[in-house]
Amino acid sequence: MIGGPFRPFCFPVFLDFRMHSCRTLRRFLLVAIVMVFAGCAQRVTLVPVKGLLIVDGKPAANIFVQFMPDSQKENKGPSSQAYTGPNGEFELVTTDNRPGAVPGAHRVILVDPEEERPAQGQVATKKPRIESGFSTAAGALSVTIMEGQLVELNVVQRSSR
Repeated sequence: MIGGPFRPFCFPVFLDFRMHSCRTLRRFLLVAIVMVFAGCAQRVTLVPVKGLLIVDGKPAANIFVQFMPDSQKENKGPSSQAYTGPNGEFELVTTDNRPGAVPGAHRVILVDPEEERPAQGQVATKKPRIESGFSTAAGALSVTIMEGQLVELNVVQRSSR
């Protein structure tokens, strides 16, 4: 047996390869793995996106906005998100922290991190700033992102109609 009982692990014992074969195979596998992961990390085109969130005619501060590429309209890529500033403005970054969003059709969800969430069976003491329907993909807004465009999200809630 080559290498005796202290043979380094790289092949099952029943295969009898020389050490240089083991090193060559390890190098080949390392290069193959790097190439596979490099191919998986395809970069998509992103465009810078700034926007403004208006809820019932007023800028909405501290609202989480998430833009999800609309796969039903053949748009693919990472989601982008931001929190609105004091005047309702936002600037999107992708989930891996790159600035911008994938151009094309998106579904946009809105979540109020300050929304009161009472225990089951209890009643909320303050009115939510964003209706819960806007926080799901089914009730999301539809927006098309184009380069150089300022996105203005105007939300009119049912309770204010």
